[in-house]
Amino acid sequence: MLTDTAAQLSVATILDAGEHSIRLRLETGEEVAGRMALGYSYRPNAGDLVVAIGQAGRHFVIGVLRGTGRTVFSAPADLDIEAPNGRINLVSSEEIRATAPEVTLRASRVQIVAKTMIEKLGDAYRWVKGLFEV
Repeated sequence: MLTDTAAQLSVATILDAGEHSIRLRLETGEEVAGRMALGYSYRPNAGDLVVAIGQAGRHFVIGVLRGTGRTVFSAPADLDIEAPNGRINLVSSEEIRATAPEVTLRASRVQIVAKTMIEKLGDAYRWVKGLFEV
């Protein structure tokens, strides 16, 4: 139990990050070893600006203010993302990828708006009930 000093909250810069430990420069200029303690998996990069808390020589990153690292959400089995009364928006400035042996999309309506569309298919099958117009 950490009881010998009060906990200190600080803005810090990641100096370097290994698999299990990181080096931080606190706003006081002090360089310390630390560990990630976020509620999600974040792999920090040098230069990231974080919130760290420390007590008795132990420091933990509890927030990311400006990050360039990778955030990974991983589930050991099925994963459901639901918004039963709303929308789900996926937004990226670069790219969104879906990779799987099989992808199924079920909807009453699918709308694709694109400047360019490229399709590469081994075989293509299309069943249309009603109007098909090109």
